[in-house]
Amino acid sequence: MKTITGNYRLQITFLLTISFVLFSFSTALAQGQTTPRKTVVDFNGDGKTDFAVLRPSANAPGAQYTWWIQNNGATDFTAAPLGLRAIDVPVPADYDGDGRSDIAVFRFQNTGAGGSNADAGNWYILESSTNQIRIEKFGQAGDNATVVDDYDGDGKADLAVYRINTAAQGAGQAYFLYRGSLNNPAGNITYVPWGMRYGSQSEQADDHYMGDCDAEGRADFAVQRHLDITATSSNTPAEFHILTATGNYSIQYFGWKSDRVVPGDYDGDGKTDLCVVRGFNISPSQITWYIRYSGGAADDAIPFGQGSNFNFSQGDYDGDGKTDIALFVASRGEFWYRSSANANTATAYRWGNAGTIPADLPVAGYNNR
Repeated sequence: MKTITGNYRLQITFLLTISFVLFSFSTALAQGQTTPRKTVVDFNGDGKTDFAVLRPSANAPGAQYTWWIQNNGATDFTAAPLGLRAIDVPVPADYDGDGRSDIAVFRFQNTGAGGSNADAGNWYILESSTNQIRIEKFGQAGDNATVVDDYDGDGKADLAVYRINTAAQGAGQAYFLYRGSLNNPAGNITYVPWGMRYGSQSEQADDHYMGDCDAEGRADFAVQRHLDITATSSNTPAEFHILTATGNYSIQYFGWKSDRVVPGDYDGDGKTDLCVVRGFNISPSQITWYIRYSGGAADDAIPFGQGSNFNFSQGDYDGDGKTDIALFVASRGEFWYRSSANANTATAYRWGNAGTIPADLPVAGYNNR
């Protein structure tokens, strides 16, 4: 196990110690059974990210979401109503293990008058193997469920949330929580104390970063943090704290805290690379993607996109096993992606309404921050 010494940030008492984390992992993690990473937002299981958008029925909280899905390389499409605007977040993943992403949402706040329905923490999953909706209760209001992934390596996505104090609650320990699907008939929950809030300002908190950083077949635990935790502005250097499922701890100094994180395997080695985007939401401005490849290649800075009317939607659109840099251009209703299988040529694909209010949202951007 790697250890880090001489780092003043470890003086913060609620920053976890590695030995405390390791005891909470279930014995299933040590069995050596691993499953290759699956393509994100792949609803037909062909190894390519599909073109999919969420479209609300009205410009109001609680409006019905419809998932409009165009299978990549096919002519058929799906329109499935599931979720509520500004109440649910999309969490597509393969929950039933059939090799296809399932349509799913997590409810992060209660519905009804004054929150009377007490339904925050509900997961609504349309399983592709049965075409039936499965409802699960896991988590609570304010949890971030975009960390959903396969934490036990059995080929099924596990219900998972990242829980961190609000600015009003102040400094404290953050947690990854997941309920493994492997050898867990009792539905036991694993708590991994990883990350923290270190101040009362909105920016003084760790942001999660999802993926499998060592290609071991199980999701790891990673957060993006201010290099200087006393800083109250996000325009300062950042570091990534990474704990693998096998217990290895490392720190990567990369990017700025104000960068948008866009995880993916950009070199196709099976490991999640560090990738951040800078220059967004400023018009006119060049958007640049900064990538640290896990395969050992030099860090990259790739200009792709310009202006502010974009949503990041990275995925493997050409099926070569590498994440492609991609954007959804809401004003045009188009996906733009840089195909790694075709000499990094830029391709535009029309799927979505152009310039509507509210705009369509790309499903592939669910795991960005």
